[in-house]
Amino acid sequence: MTPQRKNLLAILLAAALQAVAFGIYETGLPLYLQFIGIPLMSMGLIFGISQVGMLAVRWLAGTGSDTLGRKPFYASALAVSSCAMGLIPASAAPLAIGAVKTARDMAGTMYDAVRPVAVYEESGPRFMKWIGRVDGVIYTFIAVGALSTGWLISALGYRWPFAVAALLGFTAAFVLLRGYRERRRRKSGAAVPVFSDLFRFDLTPALWTIVVSNFILNIGIGTSHSFYLLLFFQDKFGFSVTTLGLIQMLHRLSLGVPIFFAGALMDRRPVRRHYMSIYAASVMAQGLFITGAGLIPGAALATGVFILHDLVGATFWGPINSSLIQSHVRPNQRGSDVALVTGLSGLGWIFGPLLAGWLADTMAWRDGPFVVGGLTSICGGLLMLRLANRRKP
Repeated sequence: MTPQRKNLLAILLAAALQAVAFGIYETGLPLYLQFIGIPLMSMGLIFGISQVGMLAVRWLAGTGSDTLGRKPFYASALAVSSCAMGLIPASAAPLAIGAVKTARDMAGTMYDAVRPVAVYEESGPRFMKWIGRVDGVIYTFIAVGALSTGWLISALGYRWPFAVAALLGFTAAFVLLRGYRERRRRKSGAAVPVFSDLFRFDLTPALWTIVVSNFILNIGIGTSHSFYLLLFFQDKFGFSVTTLGLIQMLHRLSLGVPIFFAGALMDRRPVRRHYMSIYAASVMAQGLFITGAGLIPGAALATGVFILHDLVGATFWGPINSSLIQSHVRPNQRGSDVALVTGLSGLGWIFGPLLAGWLADTMAWRDGPFVVGGLTSICGGLLMLRLANRRKP
């Protein structure tokens, strides 16, 4: 087995363990917040404000890993994320929970920024195939964690699942440290980054198009997802905690399983010629399915339509989005460019949860986050069509 393949398998295993941990955390947190009596608007603030430091963290991960390597940032981010997940039950006040969640999200942002760059460097021209595999593993095992959450809460209560998530996260960090042997890095020739570089924003026009498109797309996804996803189904249809875990599992599997194969499909030359058409169609389909799920009165149909939104959407636009970013960044500063693009666009997740809290709580429009979120994501995704006449990935 080649060193590159060993590294990719180590990344896959670490990603799987962390994904189970995140699935437990992601599913358990809004239910825990509701359990201790946090109102929806406060949940929106907790989930939104935790994203404020994401740009700086992505920049640090990108520029730092360009010079120091990917492994130190990846492994340390996994460890910090695990600590934060374990501390959630020790927090009761919204401010304390927000601080712990901010630490977890900053760590998660760091490993999310470094991981695709590490995969790209190990897989080279087969990036689309391997990023599909990695993303497929992640979403599939998030589904495993989501399903486990309902059982864990039923058996242990609302607090202990976070300890299980922390243990799995630390195991992922250990696997990465032991199994990922990063190759000696070539000097890029780029200047040593300083903090003031964070505010230079010297991106190319194509990268700015990706930033704006993904920023709006993230507002839409953050509005319909974040803390509100499971609470919507619980409030509107009266589902139990175990059923909510099952919904979250199916939600994640609807992306995790097909995206595992979609990456290889998208890597084929005949398909590449139609990237932008596929991207536009899948973004529109996803947005319409999310909006429809919010408007449908029947529990079974609304749930089914929602679960299918990733199958017809992110399964296709997700790998294309990753490839577009990697193909337009500058090779001598790949990590910092990727970090800046994903960091700026990720700021949309500040406004999505705030908008969801305002719509559901202040405006008392229970279906609003799904309706508005779905339509907003369509608007953002379609802006990417400006890249249609530019260099293809």
